[in-house]
Amino acid sequence: MSDRTDKNHDPVRRVHSADVCRHPTPEQARINSALARADEHSVRELYFLELAVQAPDEDSANTLELYAYEAYEDALAIRKEHHLDDQG
Repeated sequence: MSDRTDKNHDPVRRVHSADVCRHPTPEQARINSALARADEHSVRELYFLELAVQAPDEDSANTLELYAYEAYEDALAIRKEHHLDDQG
């Protein structure tokens, strides 16, 4: 076998690792976090609406609907604050 002294035997250094796509940019991380928080409020809204439907009396149903509306407003505020109106 011939001597390959002209060849650099250092390991190949990659500029981009395979994990580059797995780590979101700070902007994408912010968006993902805001969407997740807005989704949590939407789930809370649905939960309170489901409870309101099953409420034993009108006052309880109205209170639960108010809680659902507050959850809706919280989700809407997050979406507006982070300019997510046209996102997921």
